[in-house]
Amino acid sequence: MFGLDRSYPRGQDWTYRSDNAPFHVGNIPFLYFLVGEHRYYHKPTDDFETIDQAFYVGAVGVAIDVVRELDRYLPAIAAQQREHLFTQRS
Repeated sequence: MFGLDRSYPRGQDWTYRSDNAPFHVGNIPFLYFLVGEHRYYHKPTDDFETIDQAFYVGAVGVAIDVVRELDRYLPAIAAQQREHLFTQRS
């Protein structure tokens, strides 16, 4: 886990506050792009007009970079996972 600017107690951690929680609990790898909390977070005003456009463009750029890197390394990652599963079954 990286990219968070503060830690949370267990149960309040972001990994338990979203749809990815079952993956985290099951020790299944996942990606979760979090933009962080802001003054409009989870409020009716959390709308397109309140988005910091420069931040949004930067966040999308990071997501694109991550997908490109995953695509680049996916064959090696898949091979490593297959080897890990094979080793566990033996």
